[in-house]
Amino acid sequence: LLYGLSWFVVPAFRELLREGYGAQTTGPLDTSVLVRVVVGKLVPSISAAPPPHARQELNVVLRGLTSVMQAMLLLTIAGMGAESVAQERERDTWLGLIATPLSGLEILRGKLFGTIWKARLLLTLILGLWIVGLLAGSLHPLGFLASVGILAVSSASVGALGVSASVRLATRAKATERVVGPVLLVLCLGAVPFVLPRTASALAGTLASPFNAWVAQVSYEDVLDLGRGKAPSLFTTAGIPDTSAACIVMAAALASTIALGWIGWRAFRTASATFDAAIGRPTRDPIRPGHPAGRGPAA
Repeated sequence: LLYGLSWFVVPAFRELLREGYGAQTTGPLDTSVLVRVVVGKLVPSISAAPPPHARQELNVVLRGLTSVMQAMLLLTIAGMGAESVAQERERDTWLGLIATPLSGLEILRGKLFGTIWKARLLLTLILGLWIVGLLAGSLHPLGFLASVGILAVSSASVGALGVSASVRLATRAKATERVVGPVLLVLCLGAVPFVLPRTASALAGTLASPFNAWVAQVSYEDVLDLGRGKAPSLFTTAGIPDTSAACIVMAAALASTIALGWIGWRAFRTASATFDAAIGRPTRDPIRPGHPAGRGPAA
């Protein structure tokens, strides 16, 4: 992966040293950059001339690569979250865990953090690629922050959905089926705008976080185009023809990210509040004034 990325990263940094940070006006962008560079490596005579806008080409590669990697990450987190409680039961450590004085919120919070921590390699790799793009001038700082925010919200929300399902459902198979199936279906919507390039398809694609991250990874040229009332050139490949459509799609991506965060937070809070009842752990009612001993353990 690093060797393949060097084909795009090295020219981008060379261009950065020549021209500095900022937008370029070197003509239309070649969206088939990946095919051209790979063929150029196989036939060196084709790639004798330097790329006209290397940083933009790196942006194209980063968008496609990190979108696929983010889809893999979300599926991984969803699956591991759904299996988190089932694995405790299979290892006969679940009874020891619920016998501790830890509350349901503390247990599920630990499960959520542990699920995300297990996927840290892929998560770190995605962040590392975005940092390289930011340093090379291929990714605008606003695009970097937006992409990181989408990644954080989607990872935490999908993990919360997986962990909450693992508490309600007794077996690993049922929990995985309940979570991974819908997540996979939603992620597939992110490919619709590229198969059927229409504004409506792009709006449907905003239900998938990887597509939202693809939209968010704007370059300096994209920000300049939006300021001039022009849609970024790469947006046309997803059926986003003009500025108004671009603004609508970006607003939909923001709304979708907020909605996903709310759904994940709500599911996690509900699972935490009903944790004891869901697993059958005995609870003790709070001591009431005038009754020092309180009430006995609830059934």
